[in-house]
Amino acid sequence: MKKITFLILLLFVVFIRTSVSQTTVTDSLMSGGNMRHYHLYLPKNYIPGSSRPLILNFHGYGSNASAEQNYTKFMPVADTAGFLIVYPEGTIDGTGKQYWNAGIPGLPQTPDDVAFVSSLIDALHTRYNINTNKVYATGLSNGGYMSYRLAWKLSDKIAAIASVSGSMGPPDFAKCDPPRPIPIMEIHGTSDNVVVYNGSAIAMNIDTLMQFWVAKDHCFPISDPLNLPDIDPSDGSNVIHFIWSAEIANINCELYRITGGAHVNWPGAGPGNNMDFSASPTIWQFFNRYQLSQSSVKETVPSSFKFYPNPSSSFIHLASNTKVSVAIMDLTGRTIITSNEKDINISRLSPGLYILHIEESGIRIVEKLLKY
Repeated sequence: MKKITFLILLLFVVFIRTSVSQTTVTDSLMSGGNMRHYHLYLPKNYIPGSSRPLILNFHGYGSNASAEQNYTKFMPVADTAGFLIVYPEGTIDGTGKQYWNAGIPGLPQTPDDVAFVSSLIDALHTRYNINTNKVYATGLSNGGYMSYRLAWKLSDKIAAIASVSGSMGPPDFAKCDPPRPIPIMEIHGTSDNVVVYNGSAIAMNIDTLMQFWVAKDHCFPISDPLNLPDIDPSDGSNVIHFIWSAEIANINCELYRITGGAHVNWPGAGPGNNMDFSASPTIWQFFNRYQLSQSSVKETVPSSFKFYPNPSSSFIHLASNTKVSVAIMDLTGRTIITSNEKDINISRLSPGLYILHIEESGIRIVEKLLKY
């Protein structure tokens, strides 16, 4: 009798383990008074209770979790590498389309999706024992914006992010002050007519955006840009890969610029996308180099450094005991002023927001400057 009971128990355990492998779980949680939904993919050979990395994959505007799961094709990568993927659902706007509150002008600025994601990570850790040092965010278009917002506002839980056809809204960018360096990857087409590569009222110029994060992460170019082989000329695009690496922390910033690439272009996802590389395994390889405890180095800014006034209409003064090198850039990435002086005349600048790059004592600093 004991032998039969043991065999039944063993079969039950085998059934449980088999039933959760390669499974998508649909679940929900309460956040901000709203029931929020998500799909969670448990990879092949997943063992309940085992600690695994987690990727959050955010859909684009008007899309949904199922479409994002099918389109981005992360599941075979997860089956090999063993990480979990969660596909959260956004909320519905006045036109009936799902969106993320990620600082895009023209979209609703509620609910608090950062709080929702924070609660989701906590819930998944409780239920599935995720490795909280290896939680990452990626997404398409509006989902890419959401990834950047998490890099800024949830950097205590997100180890690295990768945005595809996404950016930051200019209002978010103007306020963005990440508390620590964080690895950033952007994949973006130069012919994107929605999240325009060169910037618009709803999107930062991608080169400017990358330079901001590169400077914040204290990164420098580690090689000349690499032209990827044009494996499939029929896709009408080719790829240039830029890499910047940090000196004070083990992190990179990377840009895959898809020359001729349009919007909603997830490389490797099939016809209509760039096919010179595959985004999903590339993103995972990028993520897998980082964990939260390794990339939590706080910014090191010389205690002697200050610049004022800000905002200013005429001059700014850099209070520093050492030599400085300054570049002032507009939001398109164009350098307007360069100087080695500590008093800089900005009166000829048009009113607006500028990016101030300062190099002092071998340390690169980036700040925002408001000219009025």
